[in-house]
Amino acid sequence: MFKYFLISIALLITNQTVLADASKDFKIFDLKKNLPLTDKEKVFYDYYINIGQEQGVQPGQIINVYRRVPVIDVYKYQNHPDMRVAVGKLKVIYTQKTMSVARLYKSATPSKTPVLEFEKMMVGDRVEKTNMTENDFKAKKQRPRKTASLQQPVAPKIIVEELKLPEKVAAPQAAEVANAVDVSPKKD
Repeated sequence: MFKYFLISIALLITNQTVLADASKDFKIFDLKKNLPLTDKEKVFYDYYINIGQEQGVQPGQIINVYRRVPVIDVYKYQNHPDMRVAVGKLKVIYTQKTMSVARLYKSATPSKTPVLEFEKMMVGDRVEKTNMTENDFKAKKQRPRKTASLQQPVAPKIIVEELKLPEKVAAPQAAEVANAVDVSPKKD
């Protein structure tokens, strides 16, 4: 009996831990950049996110970044559910138990996203783990897409051969053939 009690408590604790991770919003909580001393040095922006090894994040993994944007109908004074707008993707470069450091991998295409007050990634943006790495994204881009292509119709080849009379046709027979086909204009 005591054995079943311990097992049920262990299951309860495990389920609460899993549910807590599932309901937790993972976010960018800090942003740092290096200060280059020359124009030739590259500027790096490091995004600190509160998702780490405990959630299965590894270096090289791609993280989706999105922003929740509140929507209010000013005519009806009604709140709508927040919009979830993609801001871009980050590539994890370093992980610890409960946090990771990532760098910009790809920004969202402005023509395909709603207008935001600030289009770049910022502190407070939500993040979500993917199971893809940079190599997976490159392989996905290199796969040929199935698109309907409009090919020019190919005209059928028409072979026109000259009508040749056998060489051994006698002159009277050739005259009969010529008379059988009347090519002169008709008179009304």
